[in-house]
Amino acid sequence: MLLDEVLIQQGLNFENFIAIFSNINNLQYSPLNTIYYLLIYQINGYDAYYYHLFSILVHLLNGLALFKLLNLLFSCFNINNTQIISYIVVLIWLIHPLNVESVVWISASKIPLFSFFYFISFYYYIKSFLDKKKFAINYSLCIIAFIFSFLFKEQAVIIPVTFFIFSLIFQIQSTSVRYRTLFFLITPLFIISIIFISATLFALSYEGGGHPFDKYPLEKRLFFSFYSLGFYIFNSYLPLELKYHYAFPIKPDQSVPINLYVIAISLIILFISANKYLKKTKYYLTYIFMFLFFVIHLALCLHIIPLPRASIVADRYMYLALIGSISFIIIFITEYFKLDLSLKNRSNYIFTLILCLFIIGLAGFSYTLVESWFYRQI
Repeated sequence: MLLDEVLIQQGLNFENFIAIFSNINNLQYSPLNTIYYLLIYQINGYDAYYYHLFSILVHLLNGLALFKLLNLLFSCFNINNTQIISYIVVLIWLIHPLNVESVVWISASKIPLFSFFYFISFYYYIKSFLDKKKFAINYSLCIIAFIFSFLFKEQAVIIPVTFFIFSLIFQIQSTSVRYRTLFFLITPLFIISIIFISATLFALSYEGGGHPFDKYPLEKRLFFSFYSLGFYIFNSYLPLELKYHYAFPIKPDQSVPINLYVIAISLIILFISANKYLKKTKYYLTYIFMFLFFVIHLALCLHIIPLPRASIVADRYMYLALIGSISFIIIFITEYFKLDLSLKNRSNYIFTLILCLFIIGLAGFSYTLVESWFYRQI
C-alpha cells in the first residue's frame, strides 16, 4: 500500500492534494491515510523507523481516546467501578497480541487512524444523546469525526449501526424508547453512510475491480462465518499460534470438512446457553451491547458478504471488535465474583495477581509477534 502510492512522492502542494482526494488505490478510497503517509515521507522518505514510530504513537493516542469513551459508555450502563474497568480494558487492548498486526504493519495504518476518529465520533454522539444544552456542538463534532474516520478507511460505514444499537439498548435500559429522538439522531448518520457505501462500491468496481481471490458459494461462507467467529472469540482470551496468514481450509470445489460442522454446532449451543444464563444477570443489556459491538465490527469480515479476502481470518480485523470481547469478560468476571475494584479495597489480591500474570503473558507474546514482523516488507 505505502510503496504503491506514487502520490506520496509528489510533495505538499494543492494539485497533489486534489489528486489524492480523487484517487483510488488498491480498490480502496482512503485519501487521509495517503496524506498521513505523505507527511511522514517529508521527514526522511521511506525510512521505516518514522512510520513505525507514528503507528505506535497513534495506537497510544487511541488508548487515551478509548479510555474516555469507555468511561462514558460504562457510566451510561451503570457499571460499577467504571474508571477501573475502563483502565483494565484499555490496558489489555493496548498490549493484546491480536493488535500487533494493526500497529507494526505500516500498510495497516488506516485501521488505528480511522479508529481514533471513530472513538471521538462515538464519544460525542453519546454526549449529544445525554446533554441537550450542548447538543449542537456535540452532534456536529460527532458528524465531523465520522467523516474523517471514513476518509481514513471505508469500514467507518458501520458507525451508525453501532450508534443505533447503543441508543436503542440505552433507552430500553431506561424503560422508555424515544423513537422520534432516535430517528432524528440516527437518520443523518445513515444518509452520510449511504453516500460512503456508494463511494466504497465504486472503489471496489473501479477499473473492473478484479482480484485474484477464490469465490465461495453462500452455504460454504456460512461455515466460514462460524469458523471465523470461533477463532476471534477464542483468541480474544487465549491468543495462541497467531500467524501472518490464515489460509482458507478448503477450495471452492471441495466439501465442507466435519470440523467446520462441529465448530458451527458448538457455537450455536454456546450462544444459546450463554444468553439463557446472562438473562438472569444485572448487566444483561450491557452484555448484549458488547457482543453486538464485537459482531458488528467483524460483520464485513465474516464472509456472509462476499467481499474479496486473501485469508479466512486476520488479526487486524479485531482492532475494534476486541474492545467488545474484552469489555464483556471483564464486566462478567467482576459481576460473577462480586469484585469491588475500588482503589481503597485491598481484598482482591487474587484477581489482581491473575490479571497481572495475564497481562505479562500477553505482553510477552506480543513482543515475540513484533519480532516475527521485523523482516517483513513495509
